[in-house]
Amino acid sequence: MTIPWKPAPTVAFGTMWGLVWGLVFLAPGIISSHNMAGTRAEAATMIVVLAIIFALLGSGIAAWLFVLQWIMRRLGPAAWSKFMPPSSIATAVMLPAGYLAFGATIYFWEFRTTGGAGWYQRTAILAIAATSAAALLSLLYVRLTSHRAEGARERVTALLAGGVILAATVMLFLRFPPPRSQAAKAYALQRVAENPREKRKLLVIGIDGGTWNVISPLVKQGRLPTLDSLIRRGVHGDVEAPWPPHWSIAAWAAIVTGHDRGDVGVSSDVHLRIPGFPAIQSPMDLESWHLPITAIEYRLASANMIRAEVPGRESLRKPPIWELLSHSGIRTAVIRFNFTHPAAGQAAFVISNFAMSDMWRQLGVRAPDVREMVDPVSRLDELLAPFLSGWKWDSTELTRILPDRTWPKPKDAKINPVRALRGAFRFDDATTTAALRLMEVEPSIEVLFVHIGGLDTIEHIFWPYRFPEQFENKPAKEDVVTLGPVIDRYMEFVDKGIGKMIASFSESPNVIVVSDHGQAAREDGVPFKGWHASPGIFVATGPDIVPQPRALDVTYFDIMPTILELKGLKKPEDIRGQALLRR
Repeated sequence: MTIPWKPAPTVAFGTMWGLVWGLVFLAPGIISSHNMAGTRAEAATMIVVLAIIFALLGSGIAAWLFVLQWIMRRLGPAAWSKFMPPSSIATAVMLPAGYLAFGATIYFWEFRTTGGAGWYQRTAILAIAATSAAALLSLLYVRLTSHRAEGARERVTALLAGGVILAATVMLFLRFPPPRSQAAKAYALQRVAENPREKRKLLVIGIDGGTWNVISPLVKQGRLPTLDSLIRRGVHGDVEAPWPPHWSIAAWAAIVTGHDRGDVGVSSDVHLRIPGFPAIQSPMDLESWHLPITAIEYRLASANMIRAEVPGRESLRKPPIWELLSHSGIRTAVIRFNFTHPAAGQAAFVISNFAMSDMWRQLGVRAPDVREMVDPVSRLDELLAPFLSGWKWDSTELTRILPDRTWPKPKDAKINPVRALRGAFRFDDATTTAALRLMEVEPSIEVLFVHIGGLDTIEHIFWPYRFPEQFENKPAKEDVVTLGPVIDRYMEFVDKGIGKMIASFSESPNVIVVSDHGQAAREDGVPFKGWHASPGIFVATGPDIVPQPRALDVTYFDIMPTILELKGLKKPEDIRGQALLRR
């Protein structure tokens, strides 16, 4: 005869099984996916907090299961009670499904959409697999302990679970990654004797999300004259993006240092800083098995209870290329590239990527002290002027990109496209303006790095309207007509900006254009239907670059050696990439 479920024992077993499932199956993956690393004290703190979270989740889900069981007993046939297992076993079996159902509830509540059908399908498959495995193990356990009374079986169950919890806790503590090494300092590189290339000035433009899917058709239509000229007169190719889901900052870390993300120490776009806790890199994705944990992080960051930040210079365990150039005696400037915070000491002129508010603020990322945004700080007002709210900027180009800026938010959009367009355009326009102003007053700059970040935002949000044929759930036709041309027009705006920056040099410079990844459709993408994909783009041209009509296969690690060869500097031995110039 089955002993009826009671609330207190059910919740108690839920707490116990929450710890078992969490510490054994979830915690190792969470520690790994968050790239955690810390001292023994920080590791112990993190494990205790995870245990508390798992216990609370387990008890809450068990309480929900008790209510469900109570309803089944009241509304279902009396014979159902014969098939109701005791709470000590049932909570172990049902907890994985309950945890994933909780994650699916968060997914729907947060995004108010069922558009992520693929995500729900993966979650359902995972829940069925985990529940089936737990059920089989439970049946085996019941069979082996069938000679015991129910109370004795529950005591044995609790004893075994306690042993598993203790063993899992010890293993997590012993295997917790140690603190990472400190940020590497830059050093002077050896010059290559009698290399005439080093005298030529260099412009390096990083286009976040630059993709041939958009660029190639526009080039054929003659709508991107600057990029068309660069491609025809130089070299171009595909940049492999090797780490799905192709987070931007990890990619840029590899591009600007020439090292793999494991060596650099950056694997995600947002880092969490909590006193007494290990370093945490939040993955920010919507994987079902850790969505409740990610949701907790997001809410705490949004409420300013924990500090979320985009990785700064201290996150790099290898020095960025502009620091190496500066230490090698080359007058270098960098504008809005990642890892330029704090700005001091990185190059002759630095305008940090925090110079203007962007979409990171929605994730709880807060701006640093304004004095850390530029270097030299004595020219703060001058360098930051285009990024300040009082700057008078020309909205003519923005009107050309989207004539009707009163267009209402589409029903299928999580983020208002019109508002996002204004923000992206504003900081890209300010970035180009800052570069032009700097080159005008400091023509002695030998290498200029400029990061264009708005295109990635535009593609994330406007992709389904530009490429509706790539989606099963197509957007409304009127949204396609009005919003569909925005990506192409924005790319034209970017192309014009590149042309202006090239013209700001007193003589024709060498030019490198590179992106961190491409962009493609993602049917179940939330909140974005355009998502990072491989490949990115690479284009280079100039007096010292021999044209090659054949498209090149490019890696992140080839960009730095190419820049060093153009500036007559010897590549460090630990850089595995190769220069992309034909000798």
